[in-house]
Amino acid sequence: MTVFAPTNSGCRSSGLGLKKIQSMDIDLAKHIVKTHATEGSHLAEELQCGSDLPTLDGTFSAHSTMCFKESHAKAQYGFFNDEGDYPMILSPNDLKLCNGYIQPVNKMIRVINF
Repeated sequence: MTVFAPTNSGCRSSGLGLKKIQSMDIDLAKHIVKTHATEGSHLAEELQCGSDLPTLDGTFSAHSTMCFKESHAKAQYGFFNDEGDYPMILSPNDLKLCNGYIQPVNKMIRVINF
């Protein structure tokens, strides 16, 4: 599994501070976590520009990889991420887990409005 894990400031900038997360409906919390995770071990450098990754959430099928050639940066984004609000993959990336990787991102992947 690969998890695109937003930083604390990335959660807050999306309106998900600690108080909101603690009072959130459990199904919404599960949905948000599942939209940030995908099956398979995906190294940041192997993510293909313009490709979709299926998420673990059955309601929404994918988020997409966007590449910024001038900076060699990559982002994962959902339908509701506005231009300029793309979750950029941060360094260090490819944080190894026993069953995959964590890819830190600076924003939330938005597949719904919350």
